Amino acid sequence: NDNQVGDMLGRVKEDDSLSSRSSSEDSSMEFEINEDDMKNIMRLETSLEENPNQYDVHLEYVALLRTCRMQERLKDARRCMHETFPMQEDMWLEWIHDEIENAESLEDLDRIGELFDACHKDYLSVTLWVEHIGCAGHAILKMLLLSMYQVEKNDDWDLYTCAV
Repeated sequence: NDNQVGDMLGRVKEDDSLSSRSSSEDSSMEFEINEDDMKNIMRLETSLEENPNQYDVHLEYVALLRTCRMQERLKDARRCMHETFPMQEDMWLEWIHDEIENAESLEDLDRIGELFDACHKDYLSVTLWVEHIGCAGHAILKMLLLSMYQVEKNDDWDLYTCAV
């Protein structure tokens, strides 16, 4: 398990860019990551490589990656944390909401379904089941609208999301 965590973090470190793109390819906006945040990211990665059983360090790492909008690293960090620890309800909800927000394909919907399956194994909760049903319906509706009208989160999509 420690080797898996180290391997995953090693792959995460390979992306040494000081900027990260929004998780969606439909956005051309770039987010600049300041030097202090990058230093903290590298410090946390090193700490987790040395000892992947540091729960608080995982939490700090995930929060920082989310703040910096480094979506690919964030996905890897969450997977890595989940391999080491069961995740709490609020962490699952945040992860799933992030994935739904960035869903753009049927494969993304499958991955979200897999996340719900994993969360139900980690944490039995009525809230998670209700969210599963609601998010699944919302995600399916989003994919239908995207495919029917070929909308890619433009003004029309913003109007739809305000109405929902």
